[in-house]
Amino acid sequence: MFTLHQMSAFECVARSGSLTQAAATLGVSQPALSRTIRLLEAELGVQLLFRTGRGVELTEGGQVFLDFCRETLDNVRAVRLKLEELSTTLQGSARIAMPTGIASMTMAPFVTRFNELFPVARIHVSEAFTGDIVRRLSTGAVDVGVIYTGPASQAISRENVLGEDIYLVGPPDAAAVQVSEIGLHEVLKLPLILPTRQEGVRGLLDRAISDLGQQANVVIELDATVSLLDLIRQEKGYGLFPYCVVKQEVESGALQASRIVDPCLTRDIAIATTSVRPLSPVARQAASLLRASLLKEAKSARWSRTPSGVPAGHTTPVARSAATSSGP
Repeated sequence: MFTLHQMSAFECVARSGSLTQAAATLGVSQPALSRTIRLLEAELGVQLLFRTGRGVELTEGGQVFLDFCRETLDNVRAVRLKLEELSTTLQGSARIAMPTGIASMTMAPFVTRFNELFPVARIHVSEAFTGDIVRRLSTGAVDVGVIYTGPASQAISRENVLGEDIYLVGPPDAAAVQVSEIGLHEVLKLPLILPTRQEGVRGLLDRAISDLGQQANVVIELDATVSLLDLIRQEKGYGLFPYCVVKQEVESGALQASRIVDPCLTRDIAIATTSVRPLSPVARQAASLLRASLLKEAKSARWSRTPSGVPAGHTTPVARSAATSSGP
């Protein structure tokens, strides 16, 4: 008889429409996943999938079996949730992901506090870019994530928690970073070293200067944060970062930072959870504790509370004081 493991594998293939993508999500090889599907088809006596130029599609029998798998898996999850909630000690596991800069401020205290409160439960925490975290949340590979908000998705739920300003970062003696704030029009005159990924700070800058009808003076493009910071220290140009990424370097005197204003470059930080299945008690507790950890570190990281209803990834023409932006 087929197993829950086989049903989960088949449901993942049907949802993704691709054996290759499903194998990556499940963390198995494509040949192993193909064998699992063939064994299911042999057990059931029907063909479940047929291959197309774009991946795989369900046969009529495959659709019937998919409906059965989803109902069965949902029932199993519901039973597991009820059994966990009956326990006096929180048990189970959850997968968490967050961007590197945010992780540098919150991961260690979050994990330490979680293990103190829930010693039997287990969490796996990883670092990733926001786009990767959103994709993993959308497939259920991650339960809870911290993301920089972007386009809406039915596969995830999210709550904007904080706002994050972007800073011009340069060598400690550079004239441009000797002030607490610098106008964006002045930043665009400077030699900039920037990443290429549009889902991050580069995309935020490009959208802002497009609205202004201006261009940035980009002298080097580099998708490697450590090397980028090395080039800034070598006075090859300036970079743009949220303060949390360069906090240690600024406080040690290795770098200096000025908040960009007129307009500010600001994005929202959100707690996001997967919507492809019900959250376990461990995931719910992790999300709650992660939110508290973000708020606790807000002042140190110079994060500000996100105004209600402000769209993600916005730019605001109103310059706030350095004291205001660094407060919770």
